[in-house]
Amino acid sequence: ALWKLSQLEKNPLMLAAIIKTWGARPGDAKVSAALRTHLASMSHHQAVASAAIAALRAQDDATAVPAILERLRHDSLGFSSFQLAQAFDAVAFLARNDKDREPVRVFLTEQLNHSREDLRVGAAKALGTLRDPKSLAVLQPLTARLKLSRDPVREAAEKSIAAREADQTKSQEGKEVG
Repeated sequence: ALWKLSQLEKNPLMLAAIIKTWGARPGDAKVSAALRTHLASMSHHQAVASAAIAALRAQDDATAVPAILERLRHDSLGFSSFQLAQAFDAVAFLARNDKDREPVRVFLTEQLNHSREDLRVGAAKALGTLRDPKSLAVLQPLTARLKLSRDPVREAAEKSIAAREADQTKSQEGKEVG
């Protein structure tokens, strides 16, 4: 019923709500194709593209990484800061198991210089989500800032480093047990 409704729905917020439910339908070729179509679509505040990114993350569809990166690189205007930060984390999550995480790491590293602080924070968090050892070299200088005042970017970098170190400790413990 929702699939048919999505074909007719004109309100982008209603369509976005429907699209988010598709995250529970991994492996469905029609859904996958529709998500990529909606990822490329334009809507008010990019609600439809944001919903497609969220559904792709829920499906853990790593094949979507290039398409998401392309959309974020060339057409991020119109997304709210919150939506972009979520998209950063989604693309990092999807790429976390890729052998070549460099394109995502480079993109996120570029975002650390964004004029909007919430996007810098989102990029620092996403670098932690990426689970790329090379991200540590990018995050560590961010933690070296003076702690005289609250710095959300530094705090996000510290949390990302701590999460990465915890992952490394768990993998070491697993190797020692095995």
